[in-house]
Amino acid sequence: MNAEMMSIKELATYLNLSIPTVYRMTIPGKKKPNPLPHYKIQGSLRFSKEKIEKWLETKEVAA
Repeated sequence: MNAEMMSIKELATYLNLSIPTVYRMTIPGKKKPNPLPHYKIQGSLRFSKEKIEKWLETKEVAA
C-alpha cells in the first residue's frame, strides 16, 4: 500500500474542521450512514488521503 496516510490532527487541518468534529464524523449512525473512511492502528485513527478525497466527492452538492 503506497497511500498517503494522515492522523486525525492532519485530517482536521486538511478539512478545516476541529479534531472532535472529525472524530464524530467517523462514527456511523442513523443520520450518518456514510462515515469518514478510516483505519484504527494500535488505537490511533489513520486516514487515507485518497479514500478521503473519494468520500468527499460523494458529498458534493449540485448547484
